[in-house]
Amino acid sequence: MELNEQISGLKTFVVDQINAKINEATEAIKSGNTAHADEVKSQLTDVINQHVKRIDDVDAAVQKIKANGGSAGQALVTAAQHIAEALRNEKADAYAAYKAAKSGKFEIEMSRKTVGTMTFGTSTSGQVVDNVYLPGIVSDVYRVNRVRGMLPIGTMSGDKVQYVAQTGGEGNAGTTTEGDTKNQIDQDIALTDAPARKVTAFQVVSEEMLEDIAALSSFIGYTLINKVADAEDNLLLYGANNTAPNLLGLTVNAQDSTDLSGFTVTEANKWDAVMAAKAHLASLNYTATVVAMNPVDLYAMAAAKGSNGQYVAPIFWTDGVPTLWGQPVYMTTAINAGNLLVMDGTRATQLFQRAPLSIRFYDQDSTNARQNLITVVGEERLALPIFYQDAIFYDSFSDILAAIEVS
Repeated sequence: MELNEQISGLKTFVVDQINAKINEATEAIKSGNTAHADEVKSQLTDVINQHVKRIDDVDAAVQKIKANGGSAGQALVTAAQHIAEALRNEKADAYAAYKAAKSGKFEIEMSRKTVGTMTFGTSTSGQVVDNVYLPGIVSDVYRVNRVRGMLPIGTMSGDKVQYVAQTGGEGNAGTTTEGDTKNQIDQDIALTDAPARKVTAFQVVSEEMLEDIAALSSFIGYTLINKVADAEDNLLLYGANNTAPNLLGLTVNAQDSTDLSGFTVTEANKWDAVMAAKAHLASLNYTATVVAMNPVDLYAMAAAKGSNGQYVAPIFWTDGVPTLWGQPVYMTTAINAGNLLVMDGTRATQLFQRAPLSIRFYDQDSTNARQNLITVVGEERLALPIFYQDAIFYDSFSDILAAIEVS
């Protein structure tokens, strides 16, 4: 019985060696260390070949005993001794530790290996470094100054803003001599509509993403708000002819360089272009309370120098706001670079909000309930009546400069 247990233990020892190599190769593959995995596979092949040779040697020894008339018991003893001797010669320390562990003893095995350079690739497996994980999601960079920031804002009811506007008239006031008929005039007025328009966007996301990714819902809400706001900017500035789904944008029927007259300069620059636009509105009895342009153009003006190397005119900053001749300049990337917007912001128009910008989550949209999806909707509804179209000036700097330049 003792001999059978010894042979069984030796066989288990051999199997454990093979399994150890298999496990080592598996872990190397999982950690992505393919070089180490290939090395272990090669070692595994060597281990298997060694034990196959041992089996052949034992079988040859047993067959030799039987051929010489030995008994089955003698053959079994010889086989056990042959296996034990081979293992002791090749894995003496490992085999001794294995036997001690099986007998319940505690031993420590220390082995030496060739000295090498430690790197993540050769000396580690798995994630052994705790990395910094920042909360939230880094989103795109969005516009800071919106077009609505230039406008007075109010609320409305119904589906449109209606107002009565003067559209024309005939006759003028004048002096009258004794006995003559006074001067007659008349006014043409009409009801004008500014319909409320919707600006919308939606996004579909799985419930699992909303549940498992931290701050995803706030990230989606933030991005939708800014996408809708980008569309609003474009609509307020460049909206077409008030035909659904558009409203009438500020720049559509604005005054431009073809309306300029009486303002001419030599060696015209962007500073002169701003002054010409302000002067034109003043000639129409308006006060230019809003000067707006793309940041690229404002900084180009700030950097402009004369032939003597001196700056043409200073741009003063008050509480972070740039000013020209004491008037704040509204910088926004909503205005295309190279263009200038000047208007009487107190009289030209007013933005009316029918429904403020909102973000809503729906789980009952289309097949959402069956597919565990959530539809996230961002939308608003607004109207933009323009009371005085000629209180707005908009054109490119190049066209303005060409109109006011004299040789």
